[in-house]
Amino acid sequence: MPQADRARGIIRPRTRQRRINYQIIGQRIGSGAFGKVYRAQDDDTGAVMAMKVVNVRGVPGEADHLKKLRNEVDILAQSRHSHIVEFITSEGWSKSEIRIFMSLKDGTLAGLAAQCNSSSLRDVYKTALYHMLQALDYLAMQNIVHRDMKPDNILYSTVQGRFHFQLGDFGLAAEARSSVGFYGTPVFMAPEVIYGKTQTPKLDVWSLYLTILWVLDEQDVLGWAIDIDIAAQRRELERYNAAMGFNDEPRRPVERAPRRVADPWAREPEEPDYDDMTNEMRRRMDPYRGGFDPFGPARRYM
Repeated sequence: MPQADRARGIIRPRTRQRRINYQIIGQRIGSGAFGKVYRAQDDDTGAVMAMKVVNVRGVPGEADHLKKLRNEVDILAQSRHSHIVEFITSEGWSKSEIRIFMSLKDGTLAGLAAQCNSSSLRDVYKTALYHMLQALDYLAMQNIVHRDMKPDNILYSTVQGRFHFQLGDFGLAAEARSSVGFYGTPVFMAPEVIYGKTQTPKLDVWSLYLTILWVLDEQDVLGWAIDIDIAAQRRELERYNAAMGFNDEPRRPVERAPRRVADPWAREPEEPDYDDMTNEMRRRMDPYRGGFDPFGPARRYM
C-alpha cells in the first residue's frame, strides 16, 4: 500500500485498475445491504456492463467491508475461467462510493429455478452442476476457497440457446491456507466451517451439493422413489445449524410451477457425461462426513 494511502486509511486493490468512461442505462437492476447494481455502457467500446456501487464509509466494520471488497476485486481480476464471472475494472477507492464493473448476466440460478417447469429443470441443474464443478476445480488449482456457494451467487447467461453458468460474489473468498473463521450462508455451510475445523476447497463442494438440492426442491423432486432419506439429511443439517445457534432455511421463491420429475437421477443413453458429474461429486466429498454419501441411493441407476 502506498505511503499516502496508508496515512489516509485508504484500502485499494493490489491489482492495477484501468479507468473507464461509462454512462448508466435506465434504473437500477438490483440492490443489497450496502450497494446497488446498475446497467452501464462503456462509452469507448459500447459494451454493456453490470456496475455495482458500494458505500460502506462510516458503517460499523468499515475496514472489514473494504477489505472484503478489495479481496473480491483482486481474486476476480486474476481469475480467467469461462465459468467465473468476468471482471472489468473498479474505481472510487479513495472516495465515498466504490464502483465495481463486471460483465452483465441474465440473472441468478435462484431466479432461474423459480421460472423453470418440470421439463426444463433437469437440464438446468445438470448444466449448473457441471459448470460449477469446473469453476471449483479452477479455484482449487489456484488454492482459493469461495466460501459462499449458493443459488444467489451462481449467475447465468444464454449463449446460442444454452445456459452458461458462472460463479460470482467473491467477497468471502480466501486462500486455502489462510481460510479460517465463520463465513458464508449458514444453511449451505460445510460442517468444518461450523465446527471451526480446517477449511479446504472441499467445503465449496459440500455447499454446491446443498445448492443442487435446493434447485431440485429437495423432497418434492428427489422424492421417496429413489429412497433418499431427505428427512434424515434435514435432521443432520439442523443439528449442524443448532450447534451454532442458527435456524436458517434457504430462500425459496413464493411461487413455483408444479414439478413431476419421477426419477431425476435416472441415467439416459443421450446423457453420457452424467455419470462423470455424479462420480466427481462423490469423489470430492470428504470421507469423514459420517459415511454419508449423497449419491449412494442413486447407484442403482448408474
